[in-house]
Formats: sequence, structure tokens, C-alpha cells
Amino acid sequence: MVFVLAWWVVAPYWTRRPSGALTVWMLAVGDGTGTVIELPDRRVILYDLGTRSPFDAGRVAVNFLQHRGIGHVDTIFVSHPDFDHYGGIETLADSVSIGRVVVNDQFERFTKDKPAALRFLQAMRSRGIPIDVTRGPRRFDAGDVRIESLWPPAAEDRMAPDDNDSSTVLRIAYEGRSILLTGDVTEWAIGGLLSRGGLHADVLALPHHGSVVYNTAAFISAVNPTIAVRSSAQRQAMTTNGIERAVCDRRYLNTADVGCVRMTIRDGEVGIRTIREGF
Repeated sequence: MVFVLAWWVVAPYWTRRPSGALTVWMLAVGDGTGTVIELPDRRVILYDLGTRSPFDAGRVAVNFLQHRGIGHVDTIFVSHPDFDHYGGIETLADSVSIGRVVVNDQFERFTKDKPAALRFLQAMRSRGIPIDVTRGPRRFDAGDVRIESLWPPAAEDRMAPDDNDSSTVLRIAYEGRSILLTGDVTEWAIGGLLSRGGLHADVLALPHHGSVVYNTAAFISAVNPTIAVRSSAQRQAMTTNGIERAVCDRRYLNTADVGCVRMTIRDGEVGIRTIREGF
């Protein structure tokens, strides 16, 4: 909650919008995920927005977007039907306009046992927000920025064993640099991605909030990022699952410890700032 309140203190700094840059913000939403992507042409995309912590991640995003002077979100990618990845979007939709919501074709199949996720889709449709359903890997038009979904495969080809492994994995590339957003993929999906190959990215959003499974270290090694970022409510001092060993000597940031993480790509260079740095 300290990081939520901190927006009011640091707002003047964060409202500067660098021109010619791709800016990706991993918000500090506690036990959940919320990623805001500002394209160089000033279009705005979200990748997931939700939390299981006792506050509304939607309000955090609304406050953030207001400070940034943003009143419209072009696209929201919802990686998979877990509440901590979509639960804040309805609140957001009450305050800003949304062009479309994108889910993959495995999403709705997993809503049979998740009525809240089905209600979420119905709420979007009732607001007149189109639902775009992808089928397998796909590239999205984003001007000079290349956005591609690497996972999951089309449902008719390979159905994921659970909703986490059905997460949409996005790589965002600009000026020869890239950021990989991984949702909650675990063993099965990580194995599929490793088989696919071509995973390199300069910044990796760690899968499943920094959880560790048997092939996590191999996945991080295949991506070979310079920076690994974890969206979590668990401070690193309380983490005992070995994620730091898996990350190795790469720079590692955890939102529970540093708050919001801002990633920028400009002039072929990757920049990282957090709320605590420089204040």
C-alpha cells in the first residue's frame, strides 16, 4: 500500500513522457500483475491487470494513467483467466475508454470452472468492448514496435493442461531490443517454449510471479536477459524458492521491494528505473 500511496508523491517525475521511446511499466499491484506499455506513437497497451491483495488494482491503474495524462487504452491483453490477471479491468473500464480486449482461444475453455472469468468477458461485451480471440502465435500491428505472441499454440493443435500454461506470452521488440512478458507459464508451457527456441529478450518478466519449477533456470538461460523483473507481493527476504539462483548474476528487481519498475527502450538502449531510485 505504501507504493500505491507513493504515486501522489512522485507524480511530477513520472508524468514526463519521453519521445521516441518504448516505455513499459510493471506496476506494483501486490499479489498480481499489471503492465502498461506506452508505444512511441503514444498508443497505450496493457498486459494483464489484477491482484489478490486486499485492494483494487484497477484503482492503482486509473490513478497511474491519470497522472500520465492517458484517457484511452487501445488494447488490453489478458494472458489467462486467473483473477490476479484481469480483476482490475472492470474498474479501469469505468474511467478510461478501451479499444479492445485480446485473449487467446484457450481462455474461454478454462472459464467452465471459473465463473468470475466468464462474467468478466460478459462485462466487457456489455460495455461494447470487442473481444479479439487469437489462435496460435500472432503478430500485432504496432507501428515501429513489433509485438508477437509466442505462446500458446492454437487450442485445436495443443490444449494446455491448465489455465496457467495457457498464458499468452508476448515479446515486445523495438530498435533491436526486446521485453518478454510471460504470464503464469509453468513446466508444460516452459517446455514448449524451450522446444520452440528463439526466446532471447533483454528484459524478462519472470513467469508466475517468480515461481520456480524444474525448468525455470533453463528458461531464464534460454531467454538470457540482462534484467529479470518479478511482479509479486512477497519480499525477497521472505523468498526461499531459489529464484535468485535461477536468475544468477543478472540484475533482478522485485516489485514487492522496489515498487513500480519502468523499462524504456530508446536509441537502441534499455533503461530501468524504479520508484526508489533517485528519490
